[in-house]
Amino acid sequence: MKLLKTKIVIQAINNARYLNSQGLLPKKLHNITKSDFWKSPPKTSIDKKKQILQLAKTNKPKPTTRLHPLKNAYRNYTNPSHRCYDTNFIKQLQSIRPDWFSSSTNQKKQELIKLAKSNQPRPPQKTHPLGSIFNNYINPTHGSYDPKFIKQIKELAPNWFVSRSTIADQKKKQLLKLAKSKQPRPHQYQHPLGSPLCSYINTNNRSYDPTFTKHIKELAPNWFNKKSDVKKLQLINLAKSKQPKPINLLHPLGSPLSYYTTPKSQSYDPKFTKQIKSISPHWFITRTDKANQKKQQLLQLAKTNKPKPIKSSKLYLAFIRYTSKSNKSSYDPIFTKHIKSIAPHWFKK
Repeated sequence: MKLLKTKIVIQAINNARYLNSQGLLPKKLHNITKSDFWKSPPKTSIDKKKQILQLAKTNKPKPTTRLHPLKNAYRNYTNPSHRCYDTNFIKQLQSIRPDWFSSSTNQKKQELIKLAKSNQPRPPQKTHPLGSIFNNYINPTHGSYDPKFIKQIKELAPNWFVSRSTIADQKKKQLLKLAKSKQPRPHQYQHPLGSPLCSYINTNNRSYDPTFTKHIKELAPNWFNKKSDVKKLQLINLAKSKQPKPINLLHPLGSPLSYYTTPKSQSYDPKFTKQIKSISPHWFITRTDKANQKKQQLLQLAKTNKPKPIKSSKLYLAFIRYTSKSNKSSYDPIFTKHIKSIAPHWFKK
């Protein structure tokens, strides 16, 4: 409470200093303090109207800036929907400063009327320069509210005043029509109905509609296939057609295959892994498996008294890797000892 009281005092002092800079306060209030504020009586509506009229007479700008101390008072007295609305005060103010009432408002209203006459859609609030302005004119609680303009625009474009629920119902009908005609699911970012569809079927969205979701699932169950299911089917088809294993970064299905078949992955699917391994077991041969295969080939050569593989062969490079101590990643001392005992001549320089 104490903090709120202090904030009110500071705001009052700032307001008084601003009015004083405009020549609207007596000189005795020039050095106003906190104690002076509490002793002075509160400003009445008559005082504020006099101050606004004084601003008008001295060719000061209209008090509508965000920090102006008379902003709220001016808005209340000139807003037809406010209980402080004063027609006599407005007439008096208009006679002194007609320019305060002949701003670009009329021009913007004419632009909106032109849009309505040309059957254009209602300007969106966030993406159209006239969107938020139009909302101000039709909002009864806003200072720019204009019932006459609303009546005029309603006659020209009644669809501009259709409620959100009605618009949603129209979009749902269009989506059901697409589903019934076996059309592909509208893309979320490339189709005007894609984003609304996601909103209506997403349980975490405030626009979620369980009845609509159930209906459209019956009409187009393929619209609800998970991307992962589609990719798994593509991988199974690749495996069945005996295609080489899709490699990460080189094939669009390389990373998904790794995600679905790696136990530590969040997307790991043991059933899919078992199925794909049964179709293409060679896809899952690890580096260790390949190394063991090459070691067995080398041992088989050594046992049959074959010469050491020639330098240009892959087996020779593998032999050097497995028997060289300098190769820390591939060196295998057990394999080296075994093959030395079988073919010692392979190690003569």
